[in-house]
Amino acid sequence: MDIEQLKQERNRLNDETKRLVEASRESTGRVKKLRAKLKEAKAKRDGENKLVKEFKAKRDEVNKRIKGRIAELNKFQEELGKLRPPGPIHKAKKELERLEWKVQTDVLDVKQEEKIVKRISELEKQCEASEKLAEKRKELRKIKSELDELRKEAQAYHEVMLQHAKESERYHDEVKKAYEQIKKLEPEFKEVREKIARAKREADEAHKLYLEKYKEVKGVAKVEKEKEEKKRAKTLKSRAGELMKAFLGGKKLTTEELRIIQGYGD
Repeated sequence: MDIEQLKQERNRLNDETKRLVEASRESTGRVKKLRAKLKEAKAKRDGENKLVKEFKAKRDEVNKRIKGRIAELNKFQEELGKLRPPGPIHKAKKELERLEWKVQTDVLDVKQEEKIVKRISELEKQCEASEKLAEKRKELRKIKSELDELRKEAQAYHEVMLQHAKESERYHDEVKKAYEQIKKLEPEFKEVREKIARAKREADEAHKLYLEKYKEVKGVAKVEKEKEEKKRAKTLKSRAGELMKAFLGGKKLTTEELRIIQGYGD
């Protein structure tokens, strides 16, 4: 292979190396975009997971309060169950009013009065028990109402938590997809890197051969040039001797002939 062919082969391999490097840059750009997307999706996923934990903690705190209120409710209902309704309170009040009026307005003997006073005492206790029972039932309704509100609050936290969990899953899928795409590009990267390294080695080797050939050609040319110059100098020296003899013999010389004598004469 002559020097021109070696030069062309070296240039071809250099161009191939540049092309592969450019292709590698394009792939690197794609990976950078995927890594940026991966980082963004991870940040959003982690943010959603943080919110999931926050709302889960809030829900669990409310559920803890619900358990406490349920325990309180069960105990309250147990106590309430022990209270026996003494009868309709409106009847007891009506009878109590009648007897109190009777005692105040009627003339009664001692036995009748004692009997009525005893009955009034019983009715007063009955009314008091009924009022106490009514108050307990009112408190019971209040506890149940509070439980309903707590359950609604817990459910609201739970639903928000599920929404953020769903968003977290969506961003996690994006993370997985970007990661899989990056992994898919790894063999391509490896292959391109190997091609670049191989092409660079071949280009370096071709350049080395070109330089060796170049030096070889230049070296031969230099030797040939030196030989040619020596031959020319010898011829001119011989010519200068002839011209000098002619000059001494009276021949008129040209300017060029005089230069030959000056340059190569003894």
